[in-house]
Amino acid sequence: MLQPFSPAALAPPSPLPMVPILTFPESTVLIVDDTPADARLLMTALEPLGCQMRLSQTGALALRSIETQLPTAILLDVRLPDSNGYDLCERLKANPRSHPVPVIFTSALSDTFDKVRAFDVGGVDYIVKPFHPAEVLARVRLHLTEHQLRRQLEAQNQELRQQQERWQLAIAGTGDGIVDWNRAAGTVFVSDHLKRMLGYGPDTWPPLATHWGDLLHPDDRDRTADTLRDYFGQRITDYRLELRLRCADGSYRWMLARGRALWNGDPWPLRMVGSFQDISERKEIEDMKAEFVSLVSHELRTPLTGIQGALKLLASGAFDRQPDRVRELLEIAQADSDRLMRLIEDILHLERLESGAYPLDLRPCPLAEAIAQAVRTVSPLAEAVRITIDTAPTAAIAFADHDAVVQILTNLLGNAIKFSPPATAIDLQVSAQGDGWLVLSVRDRGRGIPPQYLTSIFDRFWQVDVSDSRQKGGTGLGLAICQQLVQRHGGHLWAESTPGQGSTFHFTLAAIACPLTEHRPPPQGAPPLP
Repeated sequence: MLQPFSPAALAPPSPLPMVPILTFPESTVLIVDDTPADARLLMTALEPLGCQMRLSQTGALALRSIETQLPTAILLDVRLPDSNGYDLCERLKANPRSHPVPVIFTSALSDTFDKVRAFDVGGVDYIVKPFHPAEVLARVRLHLTEHQLRRQLEAQNQELRQQQERWQLAIAGTGDGIVDWNRAAGTVFVSDHLKRMLGYGPDTWPPLATHWGDLLHPDDRDRTADTLRDYFGQRITDYRLELRLRCADGSYRWMLARGRALWNGDPWPLRMVGSFQDISERKEIEDMKAEFVSLVSHELRTPLTGIQGALKLLASGAFDRQPDRVRELLEIAQADSDRLMRLIEDILHLERLESGAYPLDLRPCPLAEAIAQAVRTVSPLAEAVRITIDTAPTAAIAFADHDAVVQILTNLLGNAIKFSPPATAIDLQVSAQGDGWLVLSVRDRGRGIPPQYLTSIFDRFWQVDVSDSRQKGGTGLGLAICQQLVQRHGGHLWAESTPGQGSTFHFTLAAIACPLTEHRPPPQGAPPLP
């Protein structure tokens, strides 16, 4: 069936849409060709690219031009007056500087062998003469575009590497462990630092990476789940939680967990990145602080209660006609006031020691002088209960702070007197231990200390019998102060005791001179010397 005639059928076809030609004003093309007509044809064909062009008629000139300024691309004739293009291309590819430059061969040789050899020596293309300007333009434009894209990709990769380095430095600087949960990809990234923080290695962590509940302390699981639900439900804007994570050895460490999520229209986040900061030391300090405040409050309240009670009774006037009772109440208030002042002084002294604000004047310290001064200080207390202090002559000299040594000995002798039966003796001896160390020992014959308390007695406010200690005027800080003073000297303080027979306290000091007739071995239970 014939179709109706349409004038539009005779109309010329619509022209193809014009595609803008990319220009490369920052690129340089080196044309290596000894035929002027071919060179002019190549330069004319490449004019639409807007690139810079240079011409070399020999291989030697081409090498000097490349050495002076590296081109973006090279159009290389196979046959040159002084060499062939294959050898020249091999030299360019052997040079790390010129290796990335794309080499496009131009030749009248159209045999397959010649083309294959061109690609074998590193060429990226092969244009056969006589040239067709449109073909030359298209091929060179393709390689310049590829070169430009490759440079952009390298620049982007370099920027990514720098960003990665900055990110890693930032993470290392914070000291935090990082977790990246990519729900879309189904992956969980755990930083090496977090693994090290918890004592895990690369081989032991992966099985746990998908079971975070196994890492959480049982008491923290519900609280963590509730916080995550609130955050994922966008009921809270920040995910921040203190929790405990299990270490490889089974212990737990406190962590401050913080996180940010990325949503994409889904109620569940697409991705979440979190950081974990180890706050175990801070939590320990907070617990110690809370305990210390509680203990101090309790210890301060006891003497204050006594003072307050005595003053209220005096103020009531109930004993105005009973001077003996008034004197008794005043003595109670005075005794509690003295105990309160000693407690405050001991607290301040201990804080100065622990903060390093108490300087030591380390110099040669004749121990005989320090011992004599300490014995004179406690003599009134000892004489009141008919206790004698036996000391052996010594010429030993320690490298120590004289006043600190006197304070240590005074505290140890005072404790020995308080907890010794009347009419007994206390021994104070100096002996040598190891190379360059002295051991000072204070032994009493009191009721002794139960074995389970031999290390606890050096804690703040720790007393085997609190009521008995208060009756004897103790603050519960004397041994803690002694331990701090000994440790500041680089020594050790420890106790040995047999219930019902007495206790012996030992501490070590660095020796300058040890003219002792007897070189005694370290007492049983002595800690190792530094």
